[in-house]
This record gives sequence, structure tokens and C-alpha cells, in this order.
Amino acid sequence: MKLLPPLIAGPEEVDYFVEALDDIMADAQRGSGLAYEFGRTMVRGALGSRFTRRAPVGGVPAPATPSNGESAPARARAAAEAPTGEEAPAQADVPAVVGVGGRQGSANGTGHPAEAATTIEPGDRIVLTGATGFIGSAVARALQVRGAQVVAVVEPGADPANLHGLECERAEVDIRDAAGLKAVCTGARHVFHLAAIYRFWARDPRVFEEVNVGGTINVLEAFRSAGCERMVYTSTVGVLGLGQTRQGGLADETSCPDITHLFGRYKQTKLAAEHEVLRAAAEGMDVSIVLPTFPLGPGDRAPTPTGKVVLEFLNGRIPGFVDTAMNVCHVDDLARGHLAALEHGRPGRSYILGGENLSMREILQGLADCSGLPMPGLEIPHSLALAAGFVSDLIEGRLLGREPTVPLEAARMSTTKMIFNDDRARAEIGHKSRPARLAIEDSARWFAEHGYVSPRRLAAIRWKD
Repeated sequence: MKLLPPLIAGPEEVDYFVEALDDIMADAQRGSGLAYEFGRTMVRGALGSRFTRRAPVGGVPAPATPSNGESAPARARAAAEAPTGEEAPAQADVPAVVGVGGRQGSANGTGHPAEAATTIEPGDRIVLTGATGFIGSAVARALQVRGAQVVAVVEPGADPANLHGLECERAEVDIRDAAGLKAVCTGARHVFHLAAIYRFWARDPRVFEEVNVGGTINVLEAFRSAGCERMVYTSTVGVLGLGQTRQGGLADETSCPDITHLFGRYKQTKLAAEHEVLRAAAEGMDVSIVLPTFPLGPGDRAPTPTGKVVLEFLNGRIPGFVDTAMNVCHVDDLARGHLAALEHGRPGRSYILGGENLSMREILQGLADCSGLPMPGLEIPHSLALAAGFVSDLIEGRLLGREPTVPLEAARMSTTKMIFNDDRARAEIGHKSRPARLAIEDSARWFAEHGYVSPRRLAAIRWKD
């Protein structure tokens, strides 16, 4: 018997579960009538249960007590299991009953219709954390196109180059500064929370917990204090389970995480942060979750781990490749997906924002086709990639205290195909993406035009018209 309790459960839900379990165990001992008794108990619990009215959270009214007599678990399951793209049943007006990782979907927890009736209007004050980052700056550009008044939360000392040319208000606030975030959110209508440590290694690993988890809690509290309307939290597909992909299938929002495969502090802390968001959604906060796949495109100044693949190829530092795969999406398409989630996403519901699933061979071939540079021909065994990661992490990371050339987390990721099904986002919020080859080429051209490629390799590039 496997039990999957929700993050939030009241006394009535507990009593409902205990009664059902007691009936099952008693009947199992008698050895007869199990199916009948189980069905009778479920019906009795559904008809007799009432969901306890919750106190308002963050200025959002508590949902009214439903009058149809269904239990909270039954209503939440009905909402979660509704066909993709269809409106949730009218009675699904309670917080979700969320399984591990929040992959069971969500009913509407705020009394709004299932498809959120939110529109970004010109002049809307919208707070954006992580605004100088790769995806964050793309979201800022997309919001500016819509005429929003963007409040870009900038980490003290961060390079603001990605915000050049954008008309936005800049607030230099550390995401760990709770008071500063509350001041920034005052008067804002919506919040996009993208700030996170997206790296495979850090000299002090505590920074992942402080920023990814603690920072998210601070943003949630600031949202509550300011009484903002809606929030979109940016998680990562790295928290999803990948059991299906090992068998050639695709992971989606219902793929529960495999804790043993959450390699590295980045994934671990992002999963913990997502649980904090789901807890807030279950308590009534109007927040949707997006899980971007692997972004490519202009503005990857760090660069991100995904962009490093492109950059290492351009600089001739990829002698071979591992047989793996990933879902590639243009960063500007991911940005528009964020806006779609704000306007159409259901509270507490997760949406994969993806593009195309490509093997590493196909990604490198795309780079070779657009740049005219040679395609690496050596295929590296998984065992060798893992060994390189262990050695690099031990010598460079632990002994020398510098970022490993081959981070162990990256080596582990390379042995698992990161491929996804994003049908839910396409059907429910209207997410769209262009061909991945455009993202690959835009990324390569941006790196070449901004001084990331060595002069020798730059001279060898022959761009395809």
C-alpha cells in the first residue's frame, strides 16, 4: 500500500482517510465484499465531508464552501484529471490536493474561473526578480512590448547589460532581503519570480539554499504583504522525474521527482522552493508555476550551462559528445510563455515551457550547419563522462576551490535524456515555440558578435545565409 498525503490536509480530510483505511483493512480480514465496502466508504465520505473554510492569505478571499457535497480530495482529483485544455469543473474551487512534487495539477484556489481572467494592461506595475538574467531579461522585453511598467529587481553588483535599452524601473535589492522585497512589491499588480542560482557548482553551496529557497519565501511574503493579484514562479524541468525518458518516453508535469536523481544543490533547492510555492497556492495564493526547458538565444551573458554547449563548440573545445538529448527552446519563446502563464494559468498548476526534443548529435549538427565549423565525430561513453565529472569535481572543485571544467552534476545529467512533453502548456495557456534551429543559430551568432569566441575560431566561421 502506498500513501501519498497532500501538503495541506485538514481534520476532516484526515478523518475521511482513516475511516476509509479502517474499512478496507477490516474487510480484507473478513475476505469478502471488499469492492462493495470500499465503494460504499468512498461515497459516504464524499457525501458527508465538507471542506473547512480557510482564512484569507495575501489579500485573496478564502474560497466559499461548496454546496454540492463533494469532498475536497474528490473535487481536486476531478480538476486535476480534467482533459487537457478543458475548463475545470465549476465545483473545483478549492486548493489542490498536491502529491509529491505538486505533479497532480490543481483546481482553482481563489474563486476565479479555471482559465484565469487576467490581462496585462499598459501601465501595470509588474515586479520582475532575476531581471538581469538570461530568461529574466527576455521576460522584461516581452513585458515592455505589452506596455507594462516593469520593476526590475537587480542583484547588487550584477551586470545590468541585459537591461540596456529597456525603459524600466530598477530596484537594487538582494533576494535575501525580505524588507527590501516588500518595499519593491508595494503597489505592484503582478510578480514574476525568476531569480535563482542556476549553476552546477558554487564555492559555498549554502548560497543555493539561501537564494533559491529563502529568496522564494521572501518573495511569497512580499507578495502577500503588498496584496498583489497574480504571480508566476519559475521552477525548472530539472525537478521532474525522468523514468519515462530512460525507456524512450517523454516526461511531463505529472512525472514525480526521483530523489536519487536530483543531482546537485540547484535541483534540490529548486524542488524545495517549488514546495513552498505549492504550499502558498494551497493556502489561496494566486500563483502558477512554469518549468522552462533548455533556453538558447541572445543575451546569455553568464553563460548558462545550456549556452556553454554552444560556446564550447564555437571555440573548438568539444572533441566528442555523449549520447543524450534535451528539449531546446528559444529564450524569447520562453519569455512569452511566462506572460501566457500569468494571463491564462491556473493557480497552483505547473506548465512545462518547451520547444523541440533534440539529441546532442542533432544540436551539434545544427551548430555545424549554421556556422560552417566541423561536427565532432567522437561519441563518449557514459562511464567515461561520469569518470571525468568525478575527477574534475574532486581536484578542481574540492582541492583547488574553483569551478570544475566538467561539473559532476553536468556529467550525471548527460547520462539521462532530458526530453519533455509540453502539451499541457500549449493547450491550456497557448504556449508556442519556433523551430529549435533558430534558437541554436541566434545563440551562436550572439556569442560570436559579443566577443565570446576566439579570433582564430571566429575567422573560420562561415555563417549560413
